[in-house]
Amino acid sequence: MHLENAALSLRRTIAILALLTASGWAERAAADDWDRGHRFAGGYFMIGWSALRLDDLNTALAAHGYPQFDESSLSLGGGGHFTVGRLVLGGQGHGYLSESRDSYLPTGTYRTSLTAGAGFFDIGYQLVQGGRARLACLVGLGGGGVQLKRVDLRGPTFEDVLSDPGRSAELTTTGFLLDLGVSVDVLTRRVGHHDMFGGPLVGVRAGYILSPVKGDWKLGDRDIAGGPRIGVEGAYVRALLGFGGGR
Repeated sequence: MHLENAALSLRRTIAILALLTASGWAERAAADDWDRGHRFAGGYFMIGWSALRLDDLNTALAAHGYPQFDESSLSLGGGGHFTVGRLVLGGQGHGYLSESRDSYLPTGTYRTSLTAGAGFFDIGYQLVQGGRARLACLVGLGGGGVQLKRVDLRGPTFEDVLSDPGRSAELTTTGFLLDLGVSVDVLTRRVGHHDMFGGPLVGVRAGYILSPVKGDWKLGDRDIAGGPRIGVEGAYVRALLGFGGGR
């Protein structure tokens, strides 16, 4: 318990420091770069690898005979941002996909699946700009959730469903998230007219998502006690593909 409290305090401290850092970036960008005339905006599709910290959940599943989930998953999503001077503002959203697992228990055969999603408002500071390449440090503030679904694979009749509607269950948990990342994007082809330019954009974004505040599990609208405390937390690397332009 003491270790859990210490870890929670550390995460909250990191979150506060990140917010203070983001505020400093924004103030510096607004003061130094607003009048320099640099503008850029881009939108992109994102695909990549993401990790989820599932130790507590996997331990709870194994204790009841269910197979464990891999902590690596495919993430799909999209985002966009714009810059004024060196200040970066934007947003992003992602869905996490993992394989389902079948379990053969004395009470029957079940299929369990795990999905997750997250969304962020991003603020950051652009370290490198101009030309085709840009490098930025970003802090994302947002939320996300995890859904654990169990389906009874026995083939029920219509009467079975009416008499035992609890054959399947969906458990969900949500929480506050903090994304600390670095983004690099490049215009593969720069097409310009006077002082305007644009073109296809590719890039890479990498970082770590913290879950300083984790919510309780719910079954529908009902709170469920005693569940493992997990969130959409872990490292990630994603590829960007889209279009951008500015002046």
